[in-house]
Amino acid sequence: RRMMSRPRLIIGSNGSRVKVLLGATGEDFVLTLDEDDGNSEWQSRDWSGNVPGDLCKQMNNIGAKARHVKQMSFGPSDNLAERMSKINKQKGLIKRVRLLPPSYDGYDSDDYDYYDDYDSSPNYFISDSKGTQWDGNLGEHFGNNLKEGGGDEILDVAQAEDKSWIVIRPNRFTASTGVSNRLTSRLSQFYREQKTRRQETNHRIKMHDAQILRAAAEAAAAARAAEE
Repeated sequence: RRMMSRPRLIIGSNGSRVKVLLGATGEDFVLTLDEDDGNSEWQSRDWSGNVPGDLCKQMNNIGAKARHVKQMSFGPSDNLAERMSKINKQKGLIKRVRLLPPSYDGYDSDDYDYYDDYDSSPNYFISDSKGTQWDGNLGEHFGNNLKEGGGDEILDVAQAEDKSWIVIRPNRFTASTGVSNRLTSRLSQFYREQKTRRQETNHRIKMHDAQILRAAAEAAAAARAAEE
């Protein structure tokens, strides 16, 4: 009897496979998704709106060579640099760093002509072995979601210059108003499909292991019968 090969276990949460950047508004985004069905791995990419052409060109080049985008970005603040230095000295783990748009006093959601009024230093979010930390005026709803949005781990965050935002967690995400429907629909689809792939892979692994046990039991029984 031909034994099927054992599927590879899918490692890492669904949210850990998401990388997203927001640009001037929530309609401007770059997204990569590391997809896995237990047999093969591939990376899906999408972007829309006013995003850097050189970044998109580079992502196309990486995809043409069957490679994966590992990190992407559109000087950190002194507070962030200090925390990163301490983590490194303590031999800790820096999981994720995100530079976010600088604070703007008197921001008007209907007025995007405000670049000259920005502070020079960007806000930031960092996830490391000590937990999470962020700095700057991220906005009430964004800040509240980071503090009180749930007990599951925050894996990544993104914020546009118009202050729309998105928070990535292991099995879900939260997005503010103003974030692209195309982006949130693709994320919802990814979380749903990757959950199904994981369940199907786990089932195939269970069936494979059960087949191995049955074959071993049948072989042992045959050996005993031969001895009698």
